[in-house]
Amino acid sequence: MILLNPTQKKMSLLSSLLLLVTACSKDADLLSDYVIAKDGDLQSIALLVDDRFFLGSGQTSIVMDVLNNDNFNGDAQVTIVETSTPKNGEVIINADNTLTYIPQTVDTNPETTTTEETTTASESAEVLVEDSFTYTTEVITSDNEVSREEATVTISTSDMGELLAFPGAEGFGKYTTGGRGGQVIHVTNLNDSGPGSLREALLTKGPRIVVFDVGGTIQLNSYLQIGSTQYSENVARENITIAGETAPYPGITIKGGVLDIYSSNVIVRYLTIRTNIPQVESDDAIRIRNWGTNGYNIRNIIIDHCSISHGSDENLDISCSSEGKDIRIENITIQNCLLGENTQQNKNSLRGPGVFNLSFLNNFLTECTDRNILVGYGSNGESLEFINNIIYGFEGGLAISWGNRVDAISNIYESFGSNPNHYNVITLGSQGYNNPINTGAIYVEGNFISGPMETNAHHYNQELLDFKSSQRVLGNSYISNWEKEKQAIENKVLSKVGNSLYRDSLDENWINSYINKNGVFGFTSVPPKQNSARPANYDTDNDGMADEWERSVFGDLSKSSNGDEDGNGYSNIESFFYYLTQ
Repeated sequence: MILLNPTQKKMSLLSSLLLLVTACSKDADLLSDYVIAKDGDLQSIALLVDDRFFLGSGQTSIVMDVLNNDNFNGDAQVTIVETSTPKNGEVIINADNTLTYIPQTVDTNPETTTTEETTTASESAEVLVEDSFTYTTEVITSDNEVSREEATVTISTSDMGELLAFPGAEGFGKYTTGGRGGQVIHVTNLNDSGPGSLREALLTKGPRIVVFDVGGTIQLNSYLQIGSTQYSENVARENITIAGETAPYPGITIKGGVLDIYSSNVIVRYLTIRTNIPQVESDDAIRIRNWGTNGYNIRNIIIDHCSISHGSDENLDISCSSEGKDIRIENITIQNCLLGENTQQNKNSLRGPGVFNLSFLNNFLTECTDRNILVGYGSNGESLEFINNIIYGFEGGLAISWGNRVDAISNIYESFGSNPNHYNVITLGSQGYNNPINTGAIYVEGNFISGPMETNAHHYNQELLDFKSSQRVLGNSYISNWEKEKQAIENKVLSKVGNSLYRDSLDENWINSYINKNGVFGFTSVPPKQNSARPANYDTDNDGMADEWERSVFGDLSKSSNGDEDGNGYSNIESFFYYLTQ
């Protein structure tokens, strides 16, 4: 079964106030949402205590510690005194202040009579999709003041859906398995290298899942690499999941080096990568690069909810080292990422040669004048889908080279009010890569383009208008639905983009500048992060899953990280990751 905590948000305006709150939870990261009440009046802060739980397949009841995420003074006496009646089940108040929910089942074929039909009907009995109820607590303080508080509990059947890299994975990289089934490696310090470092985890061979026991900034002395230019090294270091969502507040920031990905089957989530190497003009922040050694091909990578900036060449570069005639990078997804300013060349993202089946979805690009994004080369019919992205502040927008096959659908391009766009926003041309003219296929539809423009700048150049297709060109795409209205795109992207569990001040400023329409080009230094570490009793069996979560879900610590207790295909540790991100 999957147990979900309330949505986690780290709000900088409240950081100084959190020290004033005493939590009954054993882990401060399991607290529920804080919101500022009375239109931003910091004198009134409401603590939301609503809970959401998932009921696993075949499970006939669930015991819920609903007070786990509530916050009362340590000397307060708290008792659950009543609940409302759920529509589709029964609730029992237990003596230990937990609640047991017993769902009703629905026989979807009640009229069957034969043995065979009866078996079918039994197998079709299922728990209703969702139910809810309220519970009321009586709180008695040390001063004998009595108050009552009410919260809502929602119960759902497990909705993790088809087996993906993780629930919510989309695009061509959505079936990446990463380190599923491999060893769990703990990052226990913020050192550049050595035992317990992130670098040590990346250098380990074989399937592996990387979790973080620490939060803060990792200051690199050299590039971080998954694989290398050697075929055998690339194969040995395939199959890795880097689970940034496991870090304690304030999350992980990587500075001083590039994250180079040379191997296949890689999942990277919830990291902040700000390269920030002064006086260097050739470093990206993340680079997926195939050096082509002995015909090695890179396949299946997904980068999700990462904040990426302060590269000095581009922030993101996905390329083969040659023109991609004999080697490939394929089945890649970049989704829900925030790509910010660039320190030297003001370029955002490059899709180079030899890259096929690349999905670029639900991202926010800002503060770079050029390559937003550059879809280069194209002599091999490389392919890209570019859907529901927001690009705010640019001079050069989406530049597509002849020969590429591209779907550019329902994106937002908006120039800064203080800096008119100088060039056509979405263009098709040679781009200087000797690719054959009038080849490839381009579908451009539903894009929103706004903001000041120079007199000679247009939404599309004439080559694109003359050549574009009337229907999608990527027939193998997994994406069949997307937001089509501007406000819906904004709501979808801005609410969760980047390292949204641990947004720093840069992310917040960039998002707010779009909302307030006051963005300007400039250079911003990387904000520092305080160091943090999990308490010693957080994960005593060292399996990568919080003990508190394991006891809530499984009853004890006996289940392994690679088990699959609910039989949905996701391992127990992947279910824990899902819980952390909800």
